[in-house]
Parts: sequence; C-alpha cells; structure tokens
Amino acid sequence: MTPSQPYLLRAIYDWIVDNDLTPYVLVNAEHPQAQIPRQYVENGK
Repeated sequence: MTPSQPYLLRAIYDWIVDNDLTPYVLVNAEHPQAQIPRQYVENGK
C-alpha cells in the first residue's frame, strides 16, 4: 500500500490555491539539519 501523505499534502495545497490563498511552508530554521540561507530567517523561522 502506498503512503497517503503525498495525496493529503496535494489536496491541502489544491484547496489553498482554489480559495485564492498563498501556500506557505514554515520550517524550524534552528534545526541542526536545516540548510536555509540566513538572510531569509526571522526568529528561527
């Protein structure tokens, strides 16, 4: 059986876009494995 996570994420994304909203991804920039340019980090996000 294939995982349902990709389908759920796609459904949420489609719902957001269909309602004229902007999808955002919030990440913990302080996580040791996060590789994010520091100029885009505000308050650890």
